[in-house]
Amino acid sequence: GTTTIISIVPEGTIVEKDQVVCELDSSALREKAKQQEITVTQADSAMAQANEKLQITKTQNESDIAAAELKLTLAQLDLKKYDDGEFLQSKKEMEGNVQIAKEELVRAKENFEFSKLQVKKGYRTQNELEANRIAKQKAELAVQGADEKLRVLTRYDYERKITELKANAQELARELERVKLKAASAQTQAEKDIEAQKLTSGVEHEKLDRLNKQIAACTMKAPQAGQVVYANMQSSNSFRSNGEQIEQGATVRERQAIINLPDLAHMKVDCRIHESLIGNIRIGLPARITISSMLEHPFKGEVQHVSSVPMTGRWPNTDLREYEVEIKLIDDPEVIRKLRPGLTAQVEVLVDNREDVLQIPVQAVLAIADKQIAYVLTA
Repeated sequence: GTTTIISIVPEGTIVEKDQVVCELDSSALREKAKQQEITVTQADSAMAQANEKLQITKTQNESDIAAAELKLTLAQLDLKKYDDGEFLQSKKEMEGNVQIAKEELVRAKENFEFSKLQVKKGYRTQNELEANRIAKQKAELAVQGADEKLRVLTRYDYERKITELKANAQELARELERVKLKAASAQTQAEKDIEAQKLTSGVEHEKLDRLNKQIAACTMKAPQAGQVVYANMQSSNSFRSNGEQIEQGATVRERQAIINLPDLAHMKVDCRIHESLIGNIRIGLPARITISSMLEHPFKGEVQHVSSVPMTGRWPNTDLREYEVEIKLIDDPEVIRKLRPGLTAQVEVLVDNREDVLQIPVQAVLAIADKQIAYVLTA
């Protein structure tokens, strides 16, 4: 986005390292940071709730699994209790009832037979005989009833009860597996919720950290000692209305250069070489730099960088192709400190050096037809 320059040191000021050179308006960023702090607090709260939910889920899962295991254990005990205990007890009791009924039947039969002999002899009455006959019949019915109960117990009741208890134990075993699966699913869901909340919280914290860094970056400090140079002239070569002058109250955009802070002991000259001459330029060639305000003292330089792609020419010669070349000054630092950033310089790159060469003014040469005649100064 954009912001406004609140204060900036005057151009040309010599500043020290960590000295504040510019302050940007951070009010919008501070407002965003306050809102982001609320969002961060909510995200942290949601993460804490997710952690608590996981602990509750684990405790609930332990309780549910323990309850299901208890039910299964009791069902298995009921099965074993009936198969090894209650059934055998009932069976023995009914077998005992059958045995007693049979013994009662034997005694009733003996009484009935004895009564018949007594009646024949006249010792007992017919009514007593009839009573013994009825007693014998009751004993026979009692034996039949006891046998039937024992048969029903061993054939039907046992099978039904065992089948029911086994099915109940199997169902509770399956229920235990379902409870374990549900518990694992609930715990996994709770853990995934925590991971999601952690990611969300991390993203919100990163946003807040980024806002705080931007707020801190609104107070610009010098990374090194140097002279403040506004970044106005960087775009002055383009033919367009440049309303981006660096000054107090000016609006600046993201990543816009505001201040250059050159080290005055290490200077360079930026120049452009026409494409017809660029073939003669290579890194390491010596150069002579002349400054308009210091004509009496030329500076020494060396080609440090040659652009590999051409640049569009300045208006109105937009079809012109030129290559950007950097010339590094190699004089003593104390000599270089006399210069100021932004000065105009004339550069001569020495592409060749020849010894013992006769030079004459070009005006002294006259071409006549296919001959060239040189005028020579004589006495």
